[in-house]
Amino acid sequence: MTAEPTRAPESAPSGPPSAWWHWWLPGLVAAIAIWTGFGPLQRLDLLAFDLISSLVPTSRATPTSVIVAIDERSLQQLGRWPWPRRIHAQLLERLHDTAPKAIAFAVMFDQPDAQDVEGDASFAAAIARSGRVVLPVAPTAAGDGASLRAAVPAGALDEAVVALGHVDVEIDPDGILRRLYLRAGVGPTKWSALAQALAEMPQPGVSALLPGLRSRFDTPAASSTWRRDYEVLLQLDPKLAIEQVSYVDVLNDAALAARLANRVVLVGATAAGIGSGFRTTVPEHGGLMPAVEVHARAFEALRAGDVITPLDRLTILLLTLLAIGAGILTHRRYQRRLPAVELLVIGFPLLLGLALLVVGRYWYPPVGATLALAAGYLLWAAERFRHTWSDLFLTRRRAEVTLNSVADGVASVDRDSRIEFINPVAQTLLGHSTESAKGKTIASLLAEIGASADAVQHALARCFEERRTIQISEPVWLDGAAGRVVRVAVGPILGAGGKVEGAVLALSDITEAVAASERLHHQATHDAMTDLPNRILVRDRIEIGIAGALRNNTSVGVMFVDLDDFKRINDSFGHHVGDRVLCAVAARLKSACRASDTVGRWGGDEFVIVLSELPSADAIEFVARKLLAVLSEPMGVDDMSFHLTATIGISRGPQDSSDPDQLLGMADTAMYRVKQRSGGNYGFASAEMSMLSRQRMEIESGLRDALKNNELVVFYQPQIEIGNDTLTGFEALVRWNRPGHGLVLPATFIPVAEESDLILQLGNWVFDQVARQIRLWLDEGLAVVPVAINVSARQCLGNGLVRDVSMVLDRHGIPPDLIELEITETTAMKDVEHVESLLAQLKAIGVRVALDDFGTGYSSLSHLRRFPITVLKIDQSFVWGATSNADDAAIARATIALAHNLGLKVIGEGVETEGQRDFLAAQACDIAQGYYYGRPNPAQAMRELMAPRSSDAAAPAARSESG
Repeated sequence: MTAEPTRAPESAPSGPPSAWWHWWLPGLVAAIAIWTGFGPLQRLDLLAFDLISSLVPTSRATPTSVIVAIDERSLQQLGRWPWPRRIHAQLLERLHDTAPKAIAFAVMFDQPDAQDVEGDASFAAAIARSGRVVLPVAPTAAGDGASLRAAVPAGALDEAVVALGHVDVEIDPDGILRRLYLRAGVGPTKWSALAQALAEMPQPGVSALLPGLRSRFDTPAASSTWRRDYEVLLQLDPKLAIEQVSYVDVLNDAALAARLANRVVLVGATAAGIGSGFRTTVPEHGGLMPAVEVHARAFEALRAGDVITPLDRLTILLLTLLAIGAGILTHRRYQRRLPAVELLVIGFPLLLGLALLVVGRYWYPPVGATLALAAGYLLWAAERFRHTWSDLFLTRRRAEVTLNSVADGVASVDRDSRIEFINPVAQTLLGHSTESAKGKTIASLLAEIGASADAVQHALARCFEERRTIQISEPVWLDGAAGRVVRVAVGPILGAGGKVEGAVLALSDITEAVAASERLHHQATHDAMTDLPNRILVRDRIEIGIAGALRNNTSVGVMFVDLDDFKRINDSFGHHVGDRVLCAVAARLKSACRASDTVGRWGGDEFVIVLSELPSADAIEFVARKLLAVLSEPMGVDDMSFHLTATIGISRGPQDSSDPDQLLGMADTAMYRVKQRSGGNYGFASAEMSMLSRQRMEIESGLRDALKNNELVVFYQPQIEIGNDTLTGFEALVRWNRPGHGLVLPATFIPVAEESDLILQLGNWVFDQVARQIRLWLDEGLAVVPVAINVSARQCLGNGLVRDVSMVLDRHGIPPDLIELEITETTAMKDVEHVESLLAQLKAIGVRVALDDFGTGYSSLSHLRRFPITVLKIDQSFVWGATSNADDAAIARATIALAHNLGLKVIGEGVETEGQRDFLAAQACDIAQGYYYGRPNPAQAMRELMAPRSSDAAAPAARSESG
């Protein structure tokens, strides 16, 4: 099938029929919420008030009020609160001569001063003499608990004041004080608010027409109900700074009091723990604003006209319906021409509220109308979407019926390459249903295609750009659910005006044809019996490996493997058994190699192995030994067991040659040379590699003879306690006194022993020698100290270590605490569970365990805590670098601290200088070991260190061994 350009059907936009309920239903809900005072809506309106009022500037009049603060300093000097009222009398006397405009106390005096009756009289006289004092009144519960009374100043105070002002405030549902009632009282509303009373001075009770919303009272004026009137909203200026002076300063400083002339003075508490505080809209007061400051700011707002009158509920309801109606009409008139008008429609109530606030200082809560318009628009949009979708659905159904009857797979995508439709054939090919594929991009849907995904995306890009059908020349492999191969053609979908709106992908299934081709190719490059690569493919892999080795500066190894005396199996059991053995050999060789290596059959009983990306010659030799070991294991075929050996010839590219045929020939020659000598081994084509192999074999052979001929000797290196320079132990270090070579260090022969079975024999020999020597020292009456013995990885990870140690201890009759086994951190991490169990068994028989070379491995704290060890040895590389390298010093310090926190002793290895010793001493390291204290020496040289001596002489004696 070829995808031809497709033109999308054009249709005029259609919208939903006229449906007024989309708008009036939310409007009705909003009207009910407004009329009933719905709590959440009130909270939203309060937030709207805070936002809108912050946009309207205040008058910014210079404040005339000042706060005389009852603060912490005043309390410290004048005593605990409440103070005797004669102190307030003294304040008024101090202020009398300064002639302030008015004085208000934001402190209740509704009870007489029982401690100082004359103080009340003094205070009343001072109030009368001033003639400018306003005292607070507040509602409080009457004695019957069912009615309210007014808490007025007690006794003569009520008669002396020029005016009373109520301090009753209203807290909004969100806990913020925004509003004030300018009149209130029990029954008749005869008292002005404290701030209003100050604004009316010097003629209290006489004022012009008050602002604010009038209250409708349901009770007669003579009732005992506290009633409020003239409700206003306060627009508090956050930048307004009310001056505050300390009460005690005004009382003691005449000059400061003189500054208050012609000012409105408010006296009240600002100290914590006395007085009350309120949350307000002033952001600087994130906590509570003192009540006296609230009254001062309210006075300034009243004086400057920065108060707002809230509208009554009926007016709010009418304005809400008006705003909704205006929004509906605007929407229906301009929806098709100016879509941005919708935002204006929804925001119209907010603009109305702002306009009323700016022009008339009235507050209209806009949230109800705004939410109603927003909900109406959403309902209208949803209905319009439903009608549009219905039209599109019919169109798409017609197209789907057509595409579902096509034999090839068809997928349509949009301009962003996102799947819109796939027919049943495409669903089978791609492993996706239409629902799971819809909305996904081609890149994500074809994630399993690999390199072919780029070809599809490139074809789509060309199709969109050139507006023509693009054929992908290469097959596209679908490695997902279906695992099929398809040929893809991409054709554009042209919309109105010829604009490319998307594309159609036609998928033709060519899986069977490709599979037949692959079978032929596999038969041509693989051995029919073992299914391994044949000579043709092996040579190609060698050529590819050499190119990679030249590019990455590595090596490619070619191994020619020949089964020794395989002809006897064919002769004895028949070729059908021999063929099955060859298949088993092939399987073993493949399992022993990496996935990136190639194991091929050369012919007969010969195999070729190509090892790619090898970092060194040692890696080739390791694989050769591994293959010989794998092939030497018994092989079961048809209930028979066969024991095979093999000979391997090795060549390296590009070191030996860069030609594949030459490398194969060199490996073949090397194999036959080894077979001529003895077989069952491996050999290298190059002289260098042959020499290295020969050296290892000579060391292994010589080490076997050394164990038989007693050429090995154990040296001992002292371990000294840093704090008092006393001997605390030895480490046993093996040396090889090789004839003709002198004393050979462990670094030369231990790696060879590790790679063979000699390490187990060598380890048991060291155990026996050390135990024998300890027994001799004990018999001589020396003060024997523990001896540390290194344990190899093979010993540690095997199953016979505990048994071998127990046998040695029993054989020589020595205390187990004189033996300390050292395992390296790297060894411990190879099999944590096994090592944990092993160390627990050693601890159970009384043998101590040390963790050697700490810091060079990758253990975690959780593993370290699990191991029952007693000593931690810092690797000598960190000790050497501690005095010159900050990183090494930091690691050493951290290791010592960690060990001590875990209750472990710490040994610093490789101490060669006094500076290194001093560093360890400064870090409280327990024990040191190294040339600074003594070189490894034979057992006879250690007797003197264990002889009884003073502690001061122990360390010098140890150091003298270093020569």
